[in-house]
Amino acid sequence: MRAWPGVLDGERAEMTDLDKVFSYLVRPSQVTHHGASCCVSARSWIRAFDRSAACSDGGWRPPTWIRQRYDWGPLQWPIAWCQIVDGDVLDCGALAGLATEVFRMRGDSASQIQLALRYPAAVMAGWQSMWESAGVPADWISGRLCYHEATVVVKDGQAQIWDPTDTQWLDPGTASSGSFGNVVALKPSENGASLNGAIHWGTTELRVGGWTVVNAADLV
Repeated sequence: MRAWPGVLDGERAEMTDLDKVFSYLVRPSQVTHHGASCCVSARSWIRAFDRSAACSDGGWRPPTWIRQRYDWGPLQWPIAWCQIVDGDVLDCGALAGLATEVFRMRGDSASQIQLALRYPAAVMAGWQSMWESAGVPADWISGRLCYHEATVVVKDGQAQIWDPTDTQWLDPGTASSGSFGNVVALKPSENGASLNGAIHWGTTELRVGGWTVVNAADLV
């Protein structure tokens, strides 16, 4: 059970939907390593597969192969690297963990980033039913807001956010301005490369290790 570390039921009931999303995970999801040949071999396989699927003419393409290989859906945590290679379904945390390692293997400065997204109520209801039918808590959903994870690649203090679940770069000009799955807030991981503890996503300064609300209008 990953949700609500240190949060009592009574305290949770008094929280806003945004506070619940912020409190879902203190840190991004972490894929574990068994410290044995199973996970060592799995990571070697990931490196080799990424090179064969996304490297051509001396350059790298985004790792769209991840979602081509894995379905998105409920996942029981914890999960190790060898289980990822053998699995078929990953949630957003596992997809982001895998994508982040792929970018790092390429030599990029990458880390996971936590997000609060807003979707229509009907979409949320469908996802909640999907998780509950699989016997996995859907506490990552609260009202019309949900918790999400992606990968942030940083160069010279500028951030690019790759969403491996939707296989797209999140454009700062559209992701928080009326699009489906509006970005409401972001929290770059503390191990992300930063300039004075902050990075810039477009013109927005994001505080590394802390939440930044970028679309307060979606909280009304």
